[in-house]
Amino acid sequence: MLNKNKHNQIENPLDLKSRGSICWGVNMIEQIMSAYGIHPVDIDHVTRKVSRVTDGVIDFALKASTMTSTSLTNWQQVLHQANHSNLPGVLPVYLTIDNALYTVKGSHILYLMPWIEENNQEELNIELLFKYIGQIHQRTQFTTTIPGDKTKQQFKEYQNSNESDFQFLFNSVQQFEQNKYMSPFELLICSQFISLENVFNVLNSFVDRFMNARDETSLWNLSLCHGNLKREHLIQSSQLYIINWENAKYDNAIIDLTSIFSSIVNEPLIEPDPLIDQFEVYLQENELEIDELYLLVIFLLDCREYLSIIKNYLNRNPSHYSMINQIIKLQHTYRILMLGLKIAEHVETKENDSLLDDLDNLES
Repeated sequence: MLNKNKHNQIENPLDLKSRGSICWGVNMIEQIMSAYGIHPVDIDHVTRKVSRVTDGVIDFALKASTMTSTSLTNWQQVLHQANHSNLPGVLPVYLTIDNALYTVKGSHILYLMPWIEENNQEELNIELLFKYIGQIHQRTQFTTTIPGDKTKQQFKEYQNSNESDFQFLFNSVQQFEQNKYMSPFELLICSQFISLENVFNVLNSFVDRFMNARDETSLWNLSLCHGNLKREHLIQSSQLYIINWENAKYDNAIIDLTSIFSSIVNEPLIEPDPLIDQFEVYLQENELEIDELYLLVIFLLDCREYLSIIKNYLNRNPSHYSMINQIIKLQHTYRILMLGLKIAEHVETKENDSLLDDLDNLES
C-alpha cells in the first residue's frame, strides 16, 4: 500500500453518493482530512453531501454516505473486486493514514476521491460507456442457477397484471375522449394510445419468449452491476468516469443496461437508432444470451411508470408535478418505451440472422 500523505491514489474503489446529508463545518472537515494527513486550505460546499477540498496543490472530493452495515460490507467487497479485476472507468479512492477506505462521523461514512472536473463542452462518449460497462460485466461474471418454476410463475403473474394495466389505460383514454375539451396531458395520452397498445402486445410476446427460453435452462449469469447507472453518475472529462457505486451488487447485466438506456435516451441530441448501433460495442465485450436480450426488452417496455403518471393526474394530487412537468415526465417515459420497441426489433433481427446462420451450417 502507498502512503496517503503523498496523495497516492490506491485501490480501485467505487464512488458513493449518499442518501443523507452532513454538517459541513470547517472544523469537521479539517478533522476528517487530518485522517488522510491533509491540511485543507480551501473548502467549497458543492452539495449537502459533497465538498471540494484543496490543500493548495491537489483538489479532492469528500463525500458522505449513510449506508447500512450490510451495504457497507458489500461495498468493500466490491472495492476489492474492482481493484483485482482492474475495472475501467472507476475512480480510485484515497486511503487514510491507517489504510482505511473511509472515516466515520456520527452516522455518516466519508470517502475521499480525486476531484474530476467535468467538461461540459464534451459530449458523453456512449460507445466508451458501453465498452467499459461491457468489460466490467464480462470480467466479473459468473454463472449460477435459478429455479425455473418460480421464475415462470412470477412472469405469468406479471402478464396478468399487464392485462389489468392495459384495461386501465383503455378506460382512461375513453374517459378523456368524453371530455368536450381535453387538456394537453389528456390529448397526449390519447395520441399515444395506439403506440402503447403495440407496446403491450410486444411486451406480452417477449414475456412468452422469455418463459420459453427459461424452460430450456436453469443457468443464470451474474455480474458486478452499478445498480443506479444514470447520466448524473457519469463524468466526461478527458476520459470517462463512472461514479456513485453505493448500490453496487451482483445481479444480471440487464439491470445496468436498462438504467443506461432509460437515462441516456432522454439526453439532448440522442436518437434511438444510433444508440442501438452503439449497443453493439457492449455486445462485443459481453455477449448476452437470448433470454437476457428478451429480458432487456421486457424491462424497457414495462409500462408501470407511464401508467403511474396517469394515475397521479387522475388523482389530481397537488404534491405531484405541474401540468407541464407531467407532460415532460410522460414524454420521457414514452421515449423509453419507444426505444424498447426499437430494441425489440433489433433482437428479432439478431435472432433471425442466427437462425439463418444455423440453416446455412446445416446445409454445408
